[in-house]
Amino acid sequence: MGRFTRVLPVALAAFGLGLAGCAREVQLSSGPSWVGDVGPDRASGVVRRIGNEPFVRTVLQDESAETAVVVAGVYEIEIGRLAGARVSATGRFVRSEELGRYLDASSYEILAVDEERPHMGTLEQVEEGFVLTTPGGEAIPLAAVSEGLESALGARVWVTLDESRTVTRYGILRTPEEMAELEEEGPAGRR
Repeated sequence: MGRFTRVLPVALAAFGLGLAGCAREVQLSSGPSWVGDVGPDRASGVVRRIGNEPFVRTVLQDESAETAVVVAGVYEIEIGRLAGARVSATGRFVRSEELGRYLDASSYEILAVDEERPHMGTLEQVEEGFVLTTPGGEAIPLAAVSEGLESALGARVWVTLDESRTVTRYGILRTPEEMAELEEEGPAGRR
């Protein structure tokens, strides 16, 4: 692809040689004929946990179930806890001896849990009650929270809500203790 041949008429008279109408084949190197994305790599599909301990892997399996992408990195624990959900992950494809080719996930989005789009964020308590603070900083007020979810204060969770903003379903993605460990790792751990 990056090389092609073009026949160009060369007027030697233009070069001061006094001859006109001469042609010769010239090979030009123009670089690639297309430029790929320089942005991050992406993969999406249904989250599956495959293998046996200690070799369990988190994968995103496409709808045809023919291909699956291994997911690793700082968000593997959270994505792994979404088994059965549809997720889109962003990061870089990397190759290792242990995992082969995998996506080192630097972020992800939950597309659907049982065909419902959940909200994701950190569960916090404020004067008015409970809120879910999204990664973008939006505070979603929650009308009612179960005791189980209330005990996960400070955790990263996903929730589905009804019209009155009552939590109908939830899942814990990262416990408060795991959140603290992630914060201790700093930007290198969060990527």
